[in-house]
Amino acid sequence: MKTATRLLLVPTDWERQKLPSHCVEKWLECGHRIEICGFGQVVAAARTMQLLVTGFFDSVALIGIAGSLSDDVTIGSAIQFGTVYCDGIGVGQGATHRSAMDMGWHQWSHEPVIQDAIKLSAHEHVHTLPGLVSVLAASATPAEAAWRHSRFPLGKAEDMEGFGVAVSCRLANVPLMIVRGISNRAGDRDHAKWNIAGSLDQAMQLILQRVLQPQEVSE
Repeated sequence: MKTATRLLLVPTDWERQKLPSHCVEKWLECGHRIEICGFGQVVAAARTMQLLVTGFFDSVALIGIAGSLSDDVTIGSAIQFGTVYCDGIGVGQGATHRSAMDMGWHQWSHEPVIQDAIKLSAHEHVHTLPGLVSVLAASATPAEAAWRHSRFPLGKAEDMEGFGVAVSCRLANVPLMIVRGISNRAGDRDHAKWNIAGSLDQAMQLILQRVLQPQEVSE
């Protein structure tokens, strides 16, 4: 029987270097791959599609850091997301912004239809999982983060690659899981307050628990 090959995407080299080495070794020992997808929606989408058309993968997992949009999300924790929302593509800026769907447009009007929100398909309880707001530019201030959360009340965190990766996986019909380590409060640009290593450790362990088969984890 063919062993499932899974692809783990990491946006940047420095995030990849901060993943716990023992978890990375376990992932690679199981015959799976780790690749860099790049920073931001555009490069992440293009790189993901490049990898999907040049290799066969049963599923994709995206890992990395994210900023919390909600007071009930603990810094240093990790979250698996069930829906990824697109914020920033449309018309206008700030309070005048209107998304593609606000204007009655689909981002992709053919099959599969791509709207401003994509339900992820790599987990059986996907509809009960929290939402991720995927942005073109991260919140620069707490006020910006609060405004973003008011527009996406189900969004628990913001990232900069999730929607682009989700579009590529949806077009390629490959299941996607997104797990983000919550390194900081969105809008807090003081990196001294961020918990990058701890949140990525939690994220990688969560992926191992939910993606690998029990026998793979215990070996």
